[in-house]
Amino acid sequence: MSQTSSASSRHRQCNKSQTFRPARNSLFDLLRRHARIPLFRPPVHWTDMHWQLLGAHFQELPSCDTPLPQNIPGTPPSKGHLLPSKAITTLSHALTDILHPDDACADLYSNATRKRSSAVQTVLSTLWPAIFGQPILFPQLHIFFGGRPCPNPVHMQLMWHYPDDNVQSSQSSFRSISTRPAESNGLFSGSAPAAHNPTGFPMICYIGQDQLATMRRSVFRIRPGSERCRNEPVSRLFFLRSKAVMPANLHHDAYLVAVFLAMAQRHFYDAPVPSSLGDSRWSTWVGKSHRRAFEDLKLRILTHDSDMEHFIIYTGHITSKFLDRFHDPSTTPTSDEIKGEGENDPLGIRIEYTKVPIWPILGLKERLGKGLGEEVVGQFNPSEMETWDTDSEGDAPRNTKRKREALGDMFRFEEETEDDEQESSLKPKRQRLQEGPPIGVGA
Repeated sequence: MSQTSSASSRHRQCNKSQTFRPARNSLFDLLRRHARIPLFRPPVHWTDMHWQLLGAHFQELPSCDTPLPQNIPGTPPSKGHLLPSKAITTLSHALTDILHPDDACADLYSNATRKRSSAVQTVLSTLWPAIFGQPILFPQLHIFFGGRPCPNPVHMQLMWHYPDDNVQSSQSSFRSISTRPAESNGLFSGSAPAAHNPTGFPMICYIGQDQLATMRRSVFRIRPGSERCRNEPVSRLFFLRSKAVMPANLHHDAYLVAVFLAMAQRHFYDAPVPSSLGDSRWSTWVGKSHRRAFEDLKLRILTHDSDMEHFIIYTGHITSKFLDRFHDPSTTPTSDEIKGEGENDPLGIRIEYTKVPIWPILGLKERLGKGLGEEVVGQFNPSEMETWDTDSEGDAPRNTKRKREALGDMFRFEEETEDDEQESSLKPKRQRLQEGPPIGVGA
């Protein structure tokens, strides 16, 4: 009997020694302490509790509401008011489409969503064609947890990568998202890792506030009832479920935290490759060894508020320690690793946001430039407004003239053949007109 009791006690001690205990405040520890709450969910289902547990801090900065044109009594209107240039007309139409679309956004890929995304692209490419000339339409980025991608991606409407240093103005055209091969990233080279080069990786993305609400409402699909009628009880239930994931403060949205996380992880992880089975499972080759060293990043998200008629620019400060928490969910940085971070919280993410009035068009470039920062748009003088009085050299009037000349060349041969046939009959008439006395006008 004593031998049996001693064996069972040793078995219990062995089980206790093998019990997995994650570090305090690690992601696994948070999941264990809130086991009754479904935290491991797709990003569109994230609630305020998610960004609070992850240590996100939202901070509103003063609005970028200057410069503005000065209306001095007695001064004549500017040339842009009397004769708007093509740039002013293009910006005015695009901004109107952003704030007052013709149709409501039914889903992420509806025509209304595409039109609004195209309008945002038109505005930014008109203001800074060299930087925002090649957007990615409807990108999807995956969040990596434990070195492996989660199956539910993060959706956005537009995204721009960091351009090359010698980037030049190019035509504004949508292109599909591209991936960089592992060999080009130095993953298999034996040399020491160099500093991270953000060129070709996410820099800024756009997603509208109304689009976020539409995504949350369309998550729950309701099957029709008998005789294809609307299932009212289930509809009311799903409405309450979708309302539960709405943020208490629209400016403190947990989905933005997921977007910042996915954009930052894309800098260091390769894009996942779908498995050959064709389902939601992903290949398992993406491990902890196949990534670049984490570094601190500063990324941006652009959105807008149609009611207040202003853009909202979010700037996310993502630390390497925050990315480490998702790479190894069972550990947390030590106190020695946290020292020297200053006001930044390495375990969380600091998100600053500022509002930029859309109207008037004069000064919009400078106001947006102040909100985005010189790291994105380059150096500029915020006190000098772009007037858009004249069009650039390659705009429509000059192109239209060339088209008319080309059309004249196309029909020149036919005109010459017809003139040759009618020349004999026209010449006598012209001569008879010239033979008589000059024609005058009498009173």
